[in-house]
Amino acid sequence: MSKIRSLSTRIALSYLGLTLFLFVVTTFSFYLIVRQVVLSAAESNLHRQGVILSRWFENHQNIRNDLASRPVVRVAGRILNGDYILVDAAGIIQSSSRPRLFPAGARITDVLRMPRLSKGKIQEREFTMQNKDYLIVRLSRGQAAGGGALYMLAPLRSLDELRRNLLWLAARDSLLVLASALLLAWFFGRRIAGPLQELRRKAEQIAGRDFDVRVDFKTGDEVEELGRAVNSMAMQLGDFDRSQRRFFQNISHELRTPLMSIRGYAEGLRDGVFAGTEVDSGLDVIIKESGRMQTLVEDILFLCRLTSPREVYQQAGVDLLPLLQEVITTLDGLAEDRGVTLQLDGASVATPGDEEKLRRLWINILGNALRYARSRVTVSLTVEPTGIEVRCRDDGPGFHEKDLPHLFSEFSKGQGGQTGLGLAIAREIVHGHRGEISARNHPDGGAEVVVRLPAWPGDQAT
Repeated sequence: MSKIRSLSTRIALSYLGLTLFLFVVTTFSFYLIVRQVVLSAAESNLHRQGVILSRWFENHQNIRNDLASRPVVRVAGRILNGDYILVDAAGIIQSSSRPRLFPAGARITDVLRMPRLSKGKIQEREFTMQNKDYLIVRLSRGQAAGGGALYMLAPLRSLDELRRNLLWLAARDSLLVLASALLLAWFFGRRIAGPLQELRRKAEQIAGRDFDVRVDFKTGDEVEELGRAVNSMAMQLGDFDRSQRRFFQNISHELRTPLMSIRGYAEGLRDGVFAGTEVDSGLDVIIKESGRMQTLVEDILFLCRLTSPREVYQQAGVDLLPLLQEVITTLDGLAEDRGVTLQLDGASVATPGDEEKLRRLWINILGNALRYARSRVTVSLTVEPTGIEVRCRDDGPGFHEKDLPHLFSEFSKGQGGQTGLGLAIAREIVHGHRGEISARNHPDGGAEVVVRLPAWPGDQAT
């Protein structure tokens, strides 16, 4: 059953069905054409032989009944014996090539069935007709020849036999073509199905988490493109699998430290190890580590939600200037504690996006800059020909060169970092708004994060 349902078999059967259909249509059409050609050729030959025979009769007025020989009809290279009947003006047979069938003195309408003639009326014009046995060509004779007519006959049985022979030759050749077409269909079906079967096997290996699988097809068509797509899918799945393992390893590591602290102080409090002010210090550590765990879990859940394909981004027009001012106001307390000044430059400009997610984006970027700035964080908002550009620069020590390639990866944090998820969340939010985010060390010192977002229609720079 699986062999019948295989692609190569279905291609071969479909091709065979199409070829059979064309074979039937072509054979039927060929039969009609051959039939018409044979009849036309026989009619033309009968007419030509009749003209010759009529002239012979004109030159031999005193003839016996069977003096003239039977006419020869040549059709498709084959010679067929024909017959003639010579009648007078009254339709009485004067002579014929077969006296036993068409005896002299008999009326033509009594011995030869001709639906187009009535017994009491002889037509003078030339015509061609066909009865059950013969193809008949009638040639009128002039008054100089005594009037009457000459009937030239070709037996239909011989013409039918010729048609069948020609049809058999055509059918034989068509059957050879059909067999060749079936072999070609099987060959090309295998050529098409072979790479697809290989792709199926590779896909099963990928499903078994073997992401090092690669296919190499040089077919120059869609199958080769599909192979490249499978290779790309395997690479991306491999990268995703490794990042997921790294992600869970990092989560385990990040959660283990606060959990160990909480458990250690909780057991110490339970066993009475701490006394006096140490009890309060232990409780403070438990509260602090619990808050750190809560922040970590919330960041993880938020990041997972952002990377879900079902996450929906609202596409309202968001004015970035008041949004950034609101975020700066929120972070003023933290900035004051650290002795850092937050400065915002720019004009009002809107971007299509989700306001809550964009607020989280700026909180993460500015909060990260505040942790490393010495005295100042500057935010500049400009409109470029390609959209909106927001630059956040601090005057801190900048990024370590070894950290630059991994700044936006999960749990990548420098000295003084918290969960290592802030910039990873920022990256997902920017990508969700069809934007770009990058980071560098500014030539004049400090770190700089650049966010590029599309402008709301009507706010695009000209």
